[in-house]
Amino acid sequence: ADKLTHSYAYGGVGLLINTINDNFDLDVQRFVMLDFSSSSALIDLVGGINVDVKPEEVKYANQSINEENTLMETNVPYLTSAGVQNLNGIQAIAWSRIRHADSDFVRTSRQRVIASALIKKLAGLNIAQQLAFVDDSVGMFETNMSKADLIRVGTSAIGLVKNMVEYRIPDDGLFTIQDNPWMMIINWDEQLPRLREYIWGVQ
Repeated sequence: ADKLTHSYAYGGVGLLINTINDNFDLDVQRFVMLDFSSSSALIDLVGGINVDVKPEEVKYANQSINEENTLMETNVPYLTSAGVQNLNGIQAIAWSRIRHADSDFVRTSRQRVIASALIKKLAGLNIAQQLAFVDDSVGMFETNMSKADLIRVGTSAIGLVKNMVEYRIPDDGLFTIQDNPWMMIINWDEQLPRLREYIWGVQ
């Protein structure tokens, strides 16, 4: 057994997709994959996103910003206060990567907040701006979809933003924790039917 997230390191996006399909009984064929760098670039492309930063998160976000500045040789400003504020790409990704303020569940929740905020920001643009975004962002992320496919799927999905919902796996009560190495052991017999019901509305 190994961590799901290790599959990309072992075999790139092909093995990652195959691992997701095998474990979750899915048939994902087309993908758009964002890493921290490409996510940061896309956030900057739309002029930043609004995030509600909690007081206890400011210190840890700034530690992460400092790490990003050192790694990327940038000079991104630190956060000076809590509250709702517009974060640029590195600030937003640094905030989403906070590990020590709370739990791993909260950290992944932050990453979902960032993704949702970016989608909502795109949904607020007019059609010309959305098309320009696709033009400007091509090459910033890894995908096996054509530009035409990205535009078609993107424009179809934009209309659904107001009804956007999310589902976290594993579901509450359907996993145990292994300490060394740390990983979640999922109760697949119960988790997979719940996932199918969430996606397709059937068991």
